[in-house]
Amino acid sequence: MLNENNVQYLGYISLGTPPQRFKTVFDTGSSVLWVPKKGCRSRGPVVEHCASGTELYDPEASSTKKSTNQPFQITYGTGSVKGYLYDDIFAFGDPKGSQLKLKKPVRFGAGEQMTFGDVSILGLPSTDSQGETSIFHEAVEEGLMDNPIFTTYLTKCAQQQCDNGGIITFGEEDTKNCGKVADWVSVVPRTTHWKVKMAGLKVGDQFVNVSVNGVSDTGTSHLIVPTNVMRTIVQQLKPQQVQGGYLMQCNSKFSISVIINNKEYPISSDNLLIPQQGNLCQLAIAGGDFPFVLLGDPFIRSYCQVHDVKNRKLGFAPANGSPQPTPYNGGGNGGNGGNNEGNGGNDGRNGGNGGRNGGKDNGGRHGGHGGRHGHGGNNGGNQDFPFFDTFKGTPFEDIFKKVIEDMKNRY
Repeated sequence: MLNENNVQYLGYISLGTPPQRFKTVFDTGSSVLWVPKKGCRSRGPVVEHCASGTELYDPEASSTKKSTNQPFQITYGTGSVKGYLYDDIFAFGDPKGSQLKLKKPVRFGAGEQMTFGDVSILGLPSTDSQGETSIFHEAVEEGLMDNPIFTTYLTKCAQQQCDNGGIITFGEEDTKNCGKVADWVSVVPRTTHWKVKMAGLKVGDQFVNVSVNGVSDTGTSHLIVPTNVMRTIVQQLKPQQVQGGYLMQCNSKFSISVIINNKEYPISSDNLLIPQQGNLCQLAIAGGDFPFVLLGDPFIRSYCQVHDVKNRKLGFAPANGSPQPTPYNGGGNGGNGGNNEGNGGNDGRNGGNGGRNGGKDNGGRHGGHGGRHGHGGNNGGNQDFPFFDTFKGTPFEDIFKKVIEDMKNRY
């Protein structure tokens, strides 16, 4: 996978015959697939494909396409995408290399007008949404996977862009880059998110109760915690506060632990600090009054996520170089079982009535600061995100401008 500034991770898919390649976000916080279409129009802080004419779906160039003549529209807090639904041949991977091609055509959105960004999205939900079968679930039903699982392994990049930013392994565990699964945790019912019960977090040796669920999400570049937890983190770590965020020396040593199912998963400072300028790093943790904790890329870089779609369980396996989780028997109430969040109808890009046919996105696209995804839900639709002012005038400004548009609108 391609790692862009430790903010977003991109892989390849193809659509059509002959195959048309797309660099796409493999997003465990979304449910559907859409790509920008030839002739599209997009506007926003940073848009790439419509203006340049690159990586756009051209239905006229595909001999296997079928137009449904059905419009789709998804509305977010700060933008939208609309176009038409198509059926065409889909494959995981780069057409120039090895691919896994589905037997049946898949249905997806071809975006014609976009107001938040124009990078394609492949949703990888825990369950089907609104009666529609997700791409991965379809592949499982076709018998293309040895096992109905996929594993995400992400790495940290020292440069602005790395080609070897991680791997998504479909159909099996990643035994090369990940250790043995330390624990399997059931996903909270009635949601498409990969949501699990949490007991709390530890800042150093200090336990902080967290009575909400945690959401594993490859589309969020930071660890997003409740405001009271963020206050404790600031008190303990004493980072330098700047406009909208916090800076620390890149050689700082500390850890934040996530407690799930009576196991403590430490996240080292190496995975929580994003290089900015010189020896200054951005602290990849943010707080807000959100009804969940977003276990974004810092957690996923530390612990590979093994997604079992058949049994709706999430496995945590130490990534190479990360410690094994340790037993934890003190503090915490085990989470609230998902009562603070809506059901699958409000998930991800599908919105309240969305599914693959669009509709109003009541939940938005992901939460908090510092990732592709923003906070929507009940609290975040009007949230301000001054955090990104930190990056003005730096090489990171453009990528974070793009990120902020999507970040305001996730859950």
